[in-house]
Amino acid sequence: MINCKSVVATIYFSSEISEVRNAKKIRELKSMLLKAGYVQRAGKGNHTVWSHQDLPEKIVLSGKDGSDARPYQERDVLAALKKLERRDE
Repeated sequence: MINCKSVVATIYFSSEISEVRNAKKIRELKSMLLKAGYVQRAGKGNHTVWSHQDLPEKIVLSGKDGSDARPYQERDVLAALKKLERRDE
């Protein structure tokens, strides 16, 4: 399993830059979740449901991999990774 702190640090750095550049892509959020140990299952249509064995909450991402992520999707992923980081401490 990778170090969650490095994933969260990447998100912090990326979010500072995101004001200047375009939003993250859905594929980037999915990659961050995979690196943090989340597993995905298919939902309806273009929805994917992400879960982690140590956290009860699930994350639902909608959109194609090449689509820009919505701000709430980025916030949801960041919040989940922060919870995971706090759990690891």
